Amino acid sequence: MIKLSLYEQAQLAKYLRELRDRTGLGFAEFAARADSSSATLKRAALGKQVPRRTVVEDYVQACTDPGLERDISTDRAVRLWKRARYAQERPGRAYTEARPEYVRDWRDLSGALRVLHAYAGFPSAAEMEKKASDWGALPHSTARRIINARSVPTTQRQLDGFLKACEEPERRYFLWSEALTKCLAHPQGPAPLAGGLTLRNAPTAQRPVPVVWPPLRRQHPAGEGVPQLESMPPTAIRTSSNAGKTPCPGAGPPAGIPGARRIRPP
Repeated sequence: MIKLSLYEQAQLAKYLRELRDRTGLGFAEFAARADSSSATLKRAALGKQVPRRTVVEDYVQACTDPGLERDISTDRAVRLWKRARYAQERPGRAYTEARPEYVRDWRDLSGALRVLHAYAGFPSAAEMEKKASDWGALPHSTARRIINARSVPTTQRQLDGFLKACEEPERRYFLWSEALTKCLAHPQGPAPLAGGLTLRNAPTAQRPVPVVWPPLRRQHPAGEGVPQLESMPPTAIRTSSNAGKTPCPGAGPPAGIPGARRIRPP
């Protein structure tokens, strides 16, 4: 009897059990062909929790002979594992791939990359660094900042490393390249994300000037020599002329507003 907590876990456990049943081997003989321990293999087939990806791949290799059959079985098992991991981390949410064609700015790019990371089964930063292959293309520290919405790739090499680490099909790389191009063409350049952390590797000339949030309420009617907020340059927003102004009511900047920082009322 398989004890199941999630439908996706059920599908993964069922498939692993079907593979072992095809071999006709007892569990002791089957475990002898695998690198993982017999207890680990049993837990993987019970469906009580989502096993590690390496355990799933090891389970499939013990059930199949080298060749096309093993490749097909491993690919299906990994796809089921990714769905199970997604359901484990985001229960109740649809398992959908990222849509880079809808990216308009850095905030959208950050969100799309995090959706891609979730679609890939939430690999760790260390795993992503290894999968990126190209040395230095995606350090684990950079990968961690990207998946935590604290940074975004600013070069094509860094973006390609992230896509490769998330096993994005190469036929979709051009969509991500177009998304990055749109972001680089943004007037504010490589902008900071939630938390106000500026991208350190962004060119100095492209780093945006922090914007006050919430915007200052107008204290004078138009036409009295006081520059209006819409026409004020970013540098003017931070000058001492704003001293004593009352900020607009609100909880603060929406998540991901580039360069936004809070101000306290006097």
